[in-house]
Amino acid sequence: MPDAEQLVAHLSDLPVGFNLNLAESFPVPTSTILADPWQAGSAGTVRRERLSGYQASFTSPRAVRLQCSTAVYRTSAAARKVYRLRMTGAGSFVTELGGRSRPVAEIGDETDAHRFDIGPAHYLGVAWRFRNVLSTCVAARFTASPMADILVAARAQQARIVRVLGQGRQ
Repeated sequence: MPDAEQLVAHLSDLPVGFNLNLAESFPVPTSTILADPWQAGSAGTVRRERLSGYQASFTSPRAVRLQCSTAVYRTSAAARKVYRLRMTGAGSFVTELGGRSRPVAEIGDETDAHRFDIGPAHYLGVAWRFRNVLSTCVAARFTASPMADILVAARAQQARIVRVLGQGRQ
């Protein structure tokens, strides 16, 4: 089973002009995920089934800061359960803040996109699941719409996941 760092977007996967922010790129331990209140409904599954996680931070040519992450689970069923619980919680959170979900082209087996504001900060993100891997690419505190930059990174990350895991579905 590949480690999450192998699956997250790498600078070499992205077009010229993107930069890697090394100080904000690191493994994400399961203990960090379990401390997140959004994971309360899936804590048991996360504890038993999550194998590894990694986040990488990039700056796009338009100066949009992106954070991409992957988490590898033992099975597609476990990843699906955690993904759906997380998206239900994220949808409620976004609605409470007056945000909205946006349709995007499918990336992987399941895909969701959300936009919301917290005070003066704006957030836009895409989350998806491919087999037993959960992924996100999020932009924060931007002035121009970063959706194009997010989708470039998300599609590059998904292409890497497919290369490493193979095309077939489980």
